[in-house]
Parts: sequence; structure tokens; C-alpha cells
Amino acid sequence: MPVFWNGHKKLLFVHVPKTGGTYIEDLFRANGYRVYFWERGDLIDQMCCSPQHYHADILRTLFRLSAFDHVFMTVRHPLKRMISEYRMRQEKGEKRPFHDWAPATLLKAQDDPFYLDNHIRPQADFRMPGVDIHRQEDAFNADWAKRLNAQHGLGFQVMEVPRRRENPDFHRTFNPDDIPASVRKAIEAYYDADYRSFDYGLTP
Repeated sequence: MPVFWNGHKKLLFVHVPKTGGTYIEDLFRANGYRVYFWERGDLIDQMCCSPQHYHADILRTLFRLSAFDHVFMTVRHPLKRMISEYRMRQEKGEKRPFHDWAPATLLKAQDDPFYLDNHIRPQADFRMPGVDIHRQEDAFNADWAKRLNAQHGLGFQVMEVPRRRENPDFHRTFNPDDIPASVRKAIEAYYDADYRSFDYGLTP
């Protein structure tokens, strides 16, 4: 949940992991915004999760939401979000196939909702009344940045930033159609609130 501030505008970005938040953080930095409540240092080991991934219960305790000029969050289809998380874990050395990794990961997250730096927590847990919701499927690009800038007077000069490249080998070797029905059902059950809250169909 980084706070963006440029001396004039204060925005709270509720960063749901694996929903395109890194691109948005890069966009605000490119436009001269300072980023607060963002941590990648040694302190992370002593935290339940990094500040940039705080969910609604924590945010409501920390902040007066009315003090911000704008509060917004990003969301993504739950299955695509889980696949994106798996891709990242593979790049960090995960060897298990998705159909083994996903159920085991959901079980661990049931015991510890902060598991993997709050990456597995349902997106509905990040939602607060009055927060603007932006779906990754609507594309975070220059047109999106122009609309956000026009709506909220953000003073953007840069409307596009480089995207961090994904490993193309993953997309050549991973086929979502091969996910077993039992694993899909486990994901759908765990993220039931996300499907309902954000109007996602079961098929991405």
C-alpha cells in the first residue's frame, strides 16, 4: 500500500500482489512522486508482510483515508493471479508442478494468511469502501495513465514506463488448460469472495 506524494497530491495505492502494482509504482516514480511505506530491506524478516502489501484491516488502523486525494487498488482474475505467482516462484527456484504447488500453497495460506508476504491473500481482503478499483484486464498503459492523470490532476508528464519482462519460456511450457479440475476448484473455493466481489467469471 505505497503512499505516493509529490508535494501537492497524496495518493494511497492499495497494492494487491501480482495485479500490476509494480508497473504503477514505476509510473509514479517516473513522474517525480516520492513513495512511502515501501520496504525491501532487512526489516522484512521481522514483519508479517512488507508495508507495500498491507491489506484493508491494517490500512484502516494506520490511516485516515479521508486525508488522501485519491485511494485506489488494482485487481486481477484470481486464476491468472495465482499463475503469475507461480511463475515468479519458478524464477526463484520452485520445482514442483503447478498442480502440486497451488494446493499446498493455499493450505499454508489458510494457516498463515500472511504467507509469502501476503501474496496469497484474497483480493477482497484489500478492498475498502470508496476505493477506486482498476482491473488489470483493462490494461495499464499510456491511455490508462492519461485517464488517471486527467481525472485526478496528477501532473503526469510521463505516461508510459518500461515493463519488467516475464520469462517467455514459462508461457511456452505452461498451459492453463492443463490445470486439473480439482486444482481449479480449490482455487475457486479459496478465492470465492474475489470472484463475487470483482465480477470475475470462472474462466479468465
